[in-house]
Amino acid sequence: MNKKVIIGTIVGLIAVIVLTIMNNDQSQVVAKSENQLTGTQSPQAVSEVETVADQELIINKSVTEEPVAQTATVNTKASEVVPEKKPTTKVQVFLFHSTQRCSTCIAIGRLAGETIYEYYQPELRDGKIEFREVNIDLPENKALAQKFQASGSALFINKIINGQDDINEDTTVWRLTSNPDQFKSYLKNKINNLIGK
Repeated sequence: MNKKVIIGTIVGLIAVIVLTIMNNDQSQVVAKSENQLTGTQSPQAVSEVETVADQELIINKSVTEEPVAQTATVNTKASEVVPEKKPTTKVQVFLFHSTQRCSTCIAIGRLAGETIYEYYQPELRDGKIEFREVNIDLPENKALAQKFQASGSALFINKIINGQDDINEDTTVWRLTSNPDQFKSYLKNKINNLIGK
């Protein structure tokens, strides 16, 4: 069975149990659970189980149509499932540099820009990825440089989840500038991991 079906089944069973308890009928939970495990049903339980099965179908369908990463919260109404919001994620790729730049710093900026503009046009349009080269010598960039603790040439990647920064300097790119394909592959894989692509 795939993960979606398993998760949907588990959520459906939990929802049925919760709904039954909420209706103050705990004895039916035990009977229904036993019936589901053994596959037997008493004649009077058939209609109850059919109702429960309909509720499970609605819940399973709702859950399995969503990506596996999402979870669902059962509302107090019998057949309503409310998907929880996925965290908002944004990735910033900033190359900090001074006014005087070496050839390696220039190459990192060029290759990082090429990688992002080549592979992430939709994410750039949607604001999920941002790329900038930031001159730390300019007064308007001082606050940003302080936030990232950038004091010279450096590539920083900031994964922002629900407004919380996770800033990391990437030093590996300095060793990859002599091989543009390897540089692009490395940066692309790193960004893909951050945005879940």
